[in-house]
Amino acid sequence: VTWSYPPSGQTTPTIDQLDGTVYSISVHAKDYAGNLESAVTAQMTLDRVGPLVAITAPMASASHYGAARTLATLSGTAQDTPAGVAYVQIQISNTSDGKKWDGLGWNVWPSTYMVVNGTNPWTFSAPSWINNKAYEVRFHDVPDNAGNKTSEAAEDVGAVNFVYDVNTPSSTIVAPNGNAYLNAAAVATLRGTAFDWLNAGDSAKSDLQKIDTKIFVLSGADAAKVYDGTQFTDGDSEAKWRPTLMTGAAGAVRD
Repeated sequence: VTWSYPPSGQTTPTIDQLDGTVYSISVHAKDYAGNLESAVTAQMTLDRVGPLVAITAPMASASHYGAARTLATLSGTAQDTPAGVAYVQIQISNTSDGKKWDGLGWNVWPSTYMVVNGTNPWTFSAPSWINNKAYEVRFHDVPDNAGNKTSEAAEDVGAVNFVYDVNTPSSTIVAPNGNAYLNAAAVATLRGTAFDWLNAGDSAKSDLQKIDTKIFVLSGADAAKVYDGTQFTDGDSEAKWRPTLMTGAAGAVRD
C-alpha cells in the first residue's frame, strides 16, 4: 500500500515561512484489529533559492590573458544556504570559432558542461588555449541539495568573456627620424606608431594598454643618465619609463 497527502476534501499546508525553517512530518498506520504503530518521523529544512555562483578566474575586470599572463586554472565560488551546493558545472567556449571544450579537444557542440572540482571554492584545469582567440566561461544549472538551480539570468550575468593574446605589440620611432645629427627642434616632440598584431588565422587581440618611452644620454659628461620626466638623472629604473600620449584607435590592426 502507498499513501499520499492530501486526500479529497483536504489541502496541503501553505508554506510561507522563511528559508531555513525546519519542518517535521510524522505518519503512523493502524490496522482493523486496533494495532497502532509508533509514529515514523522525517525532518526537513525549507530552501527555495538556488546557489550563488561566481567565476573568479578568468577575471571579468581584467579580461586579457596570454603568454605574459597565463590562465592555467579556472576557479570560482559557489554558496548556498541552508541546503548547500550539490556540484558546479561550467561550459568553456571558443567564441571566435564557435567551438566548445569537451574535456579532450575543441569541437562543435550545442553545449558541453563539465563538473568542476569542489564547490566553494571550485577549480578546473584550463584547456589548451588556442592563441589569439576569444573565449567565454559560464556556469549552468548549478543545483543545491534541495533541487534548486541557478537561473538563466544569473548565468548570463556571471559569464566571463576574455581574449587569449600571445602576439607582442610592435612600435616604431618616427621622430627623431634616425638622422645622425639633430638640432633642438627635432627632438621637441618625440612620436611614433604602435600596433597590436593579428597574424593570419588570428581572430582576437587585447589592444594596446599603454606606450612608454625612455631617453638615455650615451656620451659626454652626462653619459648613462636617464630622463625622469623633468631632468636627466643618474641610475636606470623601471620608473624612468615615461608614459606617452596615445592618439588614434588603440585597437588599430596590422596583418
